[in-house]
Amino acid sequence: EGGSQHQPHPHLGQPAPGLRVGETADLVLFETKGMRALDPAQMLSQGKNTPLIGREMRGRVLLTIAAGQVVHSDWFAGVS
Repeated sequence: EGGSQHQPHPHLGQPAPGLRVGETADLVLFETKGMRALDPAQMLSQGKNTPLIGREMRGRVLLTIAAGQVVHSDWFAGVS
């Protein structure tokens, strides 16, 4: 347990991940509740060839921020 097997950043010459004041953010907000079947009609990728289509999976990505910019937001999906 422990060790660098769960921390690839030193091997890639990257700083440790984290949120720091004054730096751009890279993060994903993931909801772990609920089950959803993978629907190819909702996939953003042009490549829809995956063995996971129709498979029930837990959770979903609510928000993705890359280089300080929101690149995906499903924050209010399903909220009534």
